[in-house]
Amino acid sequence: MRALCPSRPVVASSARGPGTAPPNCLHGGPDVYDSDDVVNKIVERTRDNQAWRMPRDLLIAGGRAIGVGFATVFAAVCVKVTLLHRGDYLVPAMDGEIANLLANELDRLGVAVALGETLKRVTRIDGRLIAELDSGETLFPDSVLCAVGRSVNIEGLGRAVAHRRGDRASGTRP
Repeated sequence: MRALCPSRPVVASSARGPGTAPPNCLHGGPDVYDSDDVVNKIVERTRDNQAWRMPRDLLIAGGRAIGVGFATVFAAVCVKVTLLHRGDYLVPAMDGEIANLLANELDRLGVAVALGETLKRVTRIDGRLIAELDSGETLFPDSVLCAVGRSVNIEGLGRAVAHRRGDRASGTRP
C-alpha cells in the first residue's frame, strides 16, 4: 500500500439546507432528487449490494457549488447533463473570470450550461418527466436534481484542518 500525501488536499463536503425546489417539482417522486437524495440513494443501494440506475439524461437546477459539483461527477460517468442557473455566471461567490473558465471546462466535459434560466416545474405524464423552464422551453430528462437553496456544509472543518496541520499556515481558524 502506498500513502498519498497531496500538497493541496481536496475536501468534499456534504450539503445542507432545505433547498427551494420549484413549485410542483414532484420532489421525492421517482427520478426527482435533491443532493441528499442522490447521495442517500447511492449509499443505500451500495449497502444493499444493488445497482443504482444511472440516468442517461440529467437536468440539474442550480449552478452554485453543489449543482456544479454534481454536474462534473455525472458527466465523468457519461451521463448527459444539462445545468440550469438563473444567474449570469456559475457559482456567484467565485470571480467572474474564473466562473467563465469553469463554464468552458464544463462545456469540454459535455455539460450543457444554460445561464439566466430557471426550472418552473416538473411534471410526469405517462411515466415521463417533463421539465418546464421559465423561458417556455420544455425538456424531457430521465432524472432531475434540484440543487437550489443548498449550501456547502463545512462547519467545523477549519478547526479540524488547523488541528491536523498544527499551525495557522493554512489560513484556517480553530
